[in-house]
Amino acid sequence: MEELRERLESLAQKVALKEAEVLDLKNEIYTLRAMLNAAIDEQIRLEEEASKHAENAAIQNATELARKALEETKLQEQALEAQQKAEQEARERAEQLAHQSAIREQTEAEQRAAEEAEAKAKAEAAEQLRLAEEKAQAEAAQREAELIARLKAEKEAEEEKQRALEAQKAKRVPEQDHEAIMRTIEEMSRSISGADKPTNADRYTDKPTLGDKVSRSRLHDIKKAIGLNEKFLYANELFGGDMNAFKQAVDELNHVDTEGDANRLLNEELADKYHWNDEDETVIAFKSLVSRRFV
Repeated sequence: MEELRERLESLAQKVALKEAEVLDLKNEIYTLRAMLNAAIDEQIRLEEEASKHAENAAIQNATELARKALEETKLQEQALEAQQKAEQEARERAEQLAHQSAIREQTEAEQRAAEEAEAKAKAEAAEQLRLAEEKAQAEAAQREAELIARLKAEKEAEEEKQRALEAQKAKRVPEQDHEAIMRTIEEMSRSISGADKPTNADRYTDKPTLGDKVSRSRLHDIKKAIGLNEKFLYANELFGGDMNAFKQAVDELNHVDTEGDANRLLNEELADKYHWNDEDETVIAFKSLVSRRFV
């Protein structure tokens, strides 16, 4: 815009100079005409004084000079008009360029404003989406914590119920089965300790109860012994919430040949991978469940 303004001022100055030149030319024309008239008068006077024969020649010469002067003046006027017309066209072109430049700048400014508004709207939408995701994650974590707490409570209630049932069953054991039960317990203790012969102390030390024997009844399929609530409990607390990892581990434990292999899988692979605490009740319960395959 500043450049166009400077160009317009320059053109205006040039026009002013040309107008001054035209005025000078007009003055010169007027002067020439006056001089011509004076020359004609003088020529007429001289011709009148010289002779009547020279009068016609002088008049013709003067007329020719006048004609040439008029033609020259006409040419100068045409040149001046052409120059004025060119200057007018230049001014109009400069004004048109300035107008187009102003429109272009306004369009660019409006486009930048629209882009800034769009970017701001996108940023606000992204922030709202992030807040919604954080809220959803927090709600999901809360629901998961509530589910785990509920599963724990249900598990504890089930265990308490199982212990009560085992206690009742132990009280109802017939007297004649007592000796057979004691022999079974004695054989289990001897098998665990690795002793060839039981001692009297072994008969009355760390004897498993009938409830322990019932709760450790042999399992052929670990998967079938785990209820739905226990599946979620084990998956969440022992496998980081990965149900597929839990199912894969149960399948592997279902197919190992010996209890030693099962213990190695539990203690050397799964416990290290998922950072189990051996004193955790869920860990103890899961290991106890696995050991029932080898009773």
